[in-house]
Amino acid sequence: MKLFVVFLALVAFTRGQFNPYFWPNHNTIVYLLDWKYSDVALECENFLGPKGFGGVQVSSPSENAIITDPYNRPWWERFHVLSYIIGSRSGNQDDFADMTARCNKCGVRVFVDAIFNEMGGLPDMVGTAGSTGDGPSRTFPAVPYDSSNFHPPCPIQSWLHAFIVRNCENADYLPVPDLDQSQDYVREQIVTYLNNLISLGAAGFRILH
Repeated sequence: MKLFVVFLALVAFTRGQFNPYFWPNHNTIVYLLDWKYSDVALECENFLGPKGFGGVQVSSPSENAIITDPYNRPWWERFHVLSYIIGSRSGNQDDFADMTARCNKCGVRVFVDAIFNEMGGLPDMVGTAGSTGDGPSRTFPAVPYDSSNFHPPCPIQSWLHAFIVRNCENADYLPVPDLDQSQDYVREQIVTYLNNLISLGAAGFRILH
């Protein structure tokens, strides 16, 4: 059932280029990178809804590593995922649900950055929801994932070689653990995460990594 629900949601979203299911007389999606959910909700109520915007895109809601060195809390720390807990500097799961309810009420759909091809690559990470993880050892206990759930690191000799591109971790370019989505277990964790976002009011996804 879980696979079926997400399949329908994703199929619907692939048609979004033709029909994004906006409210009548609403159009255009605005991207509020790294905004707090409470601020996104206020923006929907005070500006986006009244001005006829159709949707708002928000940063990845999943728990990420807290990065302070060499930069203090850079925007790209959101790409170092530690778990599928809804908990980031934007807010927690309750904050997310409140935002989607308030935005939907004034005619603004919420679209979510989704990162589920990889996990955080740094050593000894501590996350925004209190979880831990270690990129080099491929250990993410809050999911849980271990080294058996990832593709092996290997050089990509040619980007035209489909099998290598899909089944190798490109350690030469970006050393982050690349999830092996051929595994039923890995797909189930991703499906559960996406279904949770749908149940909380997300209208669709922008698949990042």
